[in-house]
Amino acid sequence: MLKEIYNAFGLAIRSLRTNLFQTLLSVLGIVIGVGALVTMLCMIDGMENLARREISAKTSLENIAIIPRTATNVDGMLTRRDKVAELDFDFAQRLIEELKTPAKYQLLFQEKFLTNHPVTDSVMGVQTMALSLPLMEEDAAEIAHGRMLTEADQTDSSAVMVINHKMAVRLVEGDSSRIADAIGMEVRLDDTLTATVVGINAPPEEKDRFLQAAIPLTARMAIGPAEVQIDPQLILAFDNVEEVAAAYDQIEGWLPAQFPEIENPVRIIASTDWLKELESGFLIFRILMGLIVGIAVVVGGIGVMNVTLMSIKERTAEIGIRKAVGAKRKNIMALFLSESIAVSMLGSLLGLILGVLVAMAVGPILSIFLPEGAPDFQAAYTLQTLITVVIIAIIVGIVFGTYPARKAAKLDPVTAIARV
Repeated sequence: MLKEIYNAFGLAIRSLRTNLFQTLLSVLGIVIGVGALVTMLCMIDGMENLARREISAKTSLENIAIIPRTATNVDGMLTRRDKVAELDFDFAQRLIEELKTPAKYQLLFQEKFLTNHPVTDSVMGVQTMALSLPLMEEDAAEIAHGRMLTEADQTDSSAVMVINHKMAVRLVEGDSSRIADAIGMEVRLDDTLTATVVGINAPPEEKDRFLQAAIPLTARMAIGPAEVQIDPQLILAFDNVEEVAAAYDQIEGWLPAQFPEIENPVRIIASTDWLKELESGFLIFRILMGLIVGIAVVVGGIGVMNVTLMSIKERTAEIGIRKAVGAKRKNIMALFLSESIAVSMLGSLLGLILGVLVAMAVGPILSIFLPEGAPDFQAAYTLQTLITVVIIAIIVGIVFGTYPARKAAKLDPVTAIARV
């Protein structure tokens, strides 16, 4: 079977070389159609990549949160569970090693304290976040004074804190000109924890709503479970948003075995629905634009059919002689069908090259007209586009070559030879 296909394509190529001008004319339509389609697909892939980059930079769609269930709902009342899933450093490391996709992690525990000002003794409400170190996003907050929390603080369980601008202003009694004086102050958060200010975040674009402080998680955990119950949550961050869905499914299947004695031990939170909507939106757009641009491919296919019919008319005697010496209808049909597919594949290959070159030129041109500060747009070239082109070439060759091939196969050998 493979030998017959090989022989058929060999004959088809030799025939096309003898009718080179006609072949080039028929190929031209395919080149333009496939080139336009490839350019469109590359541009859409580039738009999708740009959207994913912007989403990853400005949202937490690439994150998965694992939160232990600490309470059970009994008739509308929440009661503390006897057993709570413990998400500690060992658990986080095991999960990272188990995941098929590389990820960063952050353990964190949030609390709210009513405490007294270290100088005026006035009441302050402080939102505190105990974090594992190093920070998952090191550039998440800019330090205006002092330093950021370090891994050494975690190793030593140091009772130190980095506070936001609003809390620093409060500590210096509202005098913004000496905000750096807050560095070194000791703040007693509760009866079990007093921390020293080592850093102050830069003021944000909008005013801070709350007094906020960040401390090493180990400093909070060192207090011991007898004094305070620590139930940190685990945040996983992936490089690309498209990795989240697969990681979510893997985590969901892996977690139950880690806490067999606890029913429904954790909540897993991820924006997988948003990701699916994003993918669905681009898929619909890709199909819609493909159908519109595909009209040009159909026109090119009609050109392939036309040149194949002309070839049959010119080679009527050859067909009659082949059938007279024993060629079967399937052999004749395979010959002309192979010619049609060969023309389509040649045109598709040239169209692929043309489409990629046009997409490479269009990307930088579009970036010129984008507003200042907008991210640069670049077309993307994927394996999916290459596969699409190959499939189109085969389909066009078969669809628009079947009728001419069947017509050639049905010729009567005596009648065909008599036309010489």
